[in-house]
Amino acid sequence: MRQKKKRLKCVMQGMDNSLLGSGFSSEITEDSVEIENDNGLPKLPMGMQLKVLVYGLEGGLRVFAGNVYYSTEERLRVDNLIVCTGSEKRKSYRVTVNSPGTLLVHTKRPDGGYGDKLFEEPVTVRDISSGGCLLVVDKKARIMGRALKLRLTMYETVEDLELKIMSARDQSTSEALYGMSFRNVNQRVEQVLDLYLLRVQQEQIRRSRRLGY
Repeated sequence: MRQKKKRLKCVMQGMDNSLLGSGFSSEITEDSVEIENDNGLPKLPMGMQLKVLVYGLEGGLRVFAGNVYYSTEERLRVDNLIVCTGSEKRKSYRVTVNSPGTLLVHTKRPDGGYGDKLFEEPVTVRDISSGGCLLVVDKKARIMGRALKLRLTMYETVEDLELKIMSARDQSTSEALYGMSFRNVNQRVEQVLDLYLLRVQQEQIRRSRRLGY
């Protein structure tokens, strides 16, 4: 009996990381990918450069860049594939969420670990990627120099994600924006993040279709 090829979920993005559409692929070679979707694909101009996020390959999420070879409502082929770097993967994989979260603020041990919990602070997660997030935090919250975790509900799953502050800037007289990177993310949590971000992207694509964007 001929074994059926595994269908891999694919999300297409512009080079500016704008969402274009999604589908499935059962054929990926070293330099091309074929994507199909029974519900329709966006018609893209030949030669257009775009990114393709592929879920389910060995090693988890892979992000490629390439050029449209042909594009119809039923099938899309992208040629000249190259693997995006880690930093480009994180940018490609960033989605806007504006979701509530809770910042768990601990004292920091000399070894950088987590000491006593000092307080919990409600925050807004402005956007999130596989590598980090952007948080809106009340300026009165004293979080610099602390050990931090983000408690975030990702649909049916609640995770505490270890954080490191990468940047900080004022958003208003009462709020600040903190760019955070995730630390010590194990394989299980990485898979939870992958599924969460995929579902968010799918919802955004469906919403844009309904609104006719």
